Amino acid sequence: RGRVNQGQVDSIQVAFDSRTPASATKGMFQLDVETYGNPPDVDSDAKIIILILDIKDSFTGSGSFVGGYFFSVNELPDPSLGHRSNVAEIFYLDADPLNLSTASGLATAIRTTAHEFQHMIHWNYDKGEISFVNEGCSEVAEVVVGYPVRSQTEYVSNTDVYLLDWNSTIADYARAARWILYLR
Repeated sequence: RGRVNQGQVDSIQVAFDSRTPASATKGMFQLDVETYGNPPDVDSDAKIIILILDIKDSFTGSGSFVGGYFFSVNELPDPSLGHRSNVAEIFYLDADPLNLSTASGLATAIRTTAHEFQHMIHWNYDKGEISFVNEGCSEVAEVVVGYPVRSQTEYVSNTDVYLLDWNSTIADYARAARWILYLR
């Protein structure tokens, strides 16, 4: 449907492997590993698979949508145990409604790549982390690779929220990003 082509795939690969806004010589793989640690390696091949697809979510033409996700079941070593594991390091990026053929869509996909890769790394060290900390670290992973911190507008308009509450709102992501940046 014209939303992603080989050029955009190559751009994501270059950002992941070689060059980011933060470094002309380091990709987000290296920057995230230096910051957070090593990713898991269930299949012993050191490759990270980034699958670009139309993530089926509740998007109906406006509002929020799922831009990407890391699914830890893929890290389980034996799919014969009843789970649907790909037995590989894999995370997913959206290509609809996210349109990688636009500059803003491609930038969002690249930011999301850093975000989801941090989730993969985090899972390797703490499988039961609370959402507030894990999402905050993923928000900061975007900053580590050279993107600005998420807008704080929704959070600062209502700061009377328990710090660790998590309802997956934009304000929650902004609050978590602010807190983890403070700790950093």
